[in-house]
Amino acid sequence: GMKTDSIYLGKTIVAEVDGAIATSEVLAEPTITIYIEKMYSSSNCSERFCTSDLGNQEYAVTWESALASECHGSVMNGSGATVSLLSGLRGWKLYPVNDSYTVTLTCSGAGGSVTVTKSTDSAQSGPEFHPM
Repeated sequence: GMKTDSIYLGKTIVAEVDGAIATSEVLAEPTITIYIEKMYSSSNCSERFCTSDLGNQEYAVTWESALASECHGSVMNGSGATVSLLSGLRGWKLYPVNDSYTVTLTCSGAGGSVTVTKSTDSAQSGPEFHPM
């Protein structure tokens, strides 16, 4: 009686572990989107919107992620010096246009870890941007 019960329980536990492993293998890895836009800085900013056709031009760096529990990264200038550290699942920062920048962001989640790099060479020009 007791011996049979303990063997049965052992098999049940093994089946549960196998099921958990199978589930974790199909989890999607995080995704990262980085936008770099040239914009005019403005005092006319709300939480989600800036627009102006006057003032100093700046690079707006905006990032967002999905399926991630943690993100961190850095922004380097043209000389290779780190000018900012980034953290958070989404965010935005502004940088003067008299330099070039490279943004590197790594996000981790249940499905793994992903790193994306984008530079101001790919910046788009626009009079407005939407910070996250």
